[in-house]
Amino acid sequence: DGRDVFVIGLSSPVVMTFTPFDRNTHQKSPAEISRSSWTGDDLDVYLKRRWMVNFTDKARNEWKHAIRSGVQLGPPEDSICDWWGTMDVLLRRDDERLSISLAFE
Repeated sequence: DGRDVFVIGLSSPVVMTFTPFDRNTHQKSPAEISRSSWTGDDLDVYLKRRWMVNFTDKARNEWKHAIRSGVQLGPPEDSICDWWGTMDVLLRRDDERLSISLAFE
């Protein structure tokens, strides 16, 4: 782990969520997190296909980052979706997601 983090998404768009580091976020199950996120202060960032994001300083040291496990839609869509901001804004996931993460000083 380094001071700077770069993540490069090579295929699917995704919603990356930043959560304040000082919050106790381990009390929720993955199912709860996929529906309501970790905290009410989370920040969702929509990253389009073939994206790159860099975070450093406060974004690196005072916020955690993750991709929620998503919500499963039933028939007829029968797919997994990310949500952005609220569950009212669903974004269909591709079947595969490939990314490269780099961290350095």
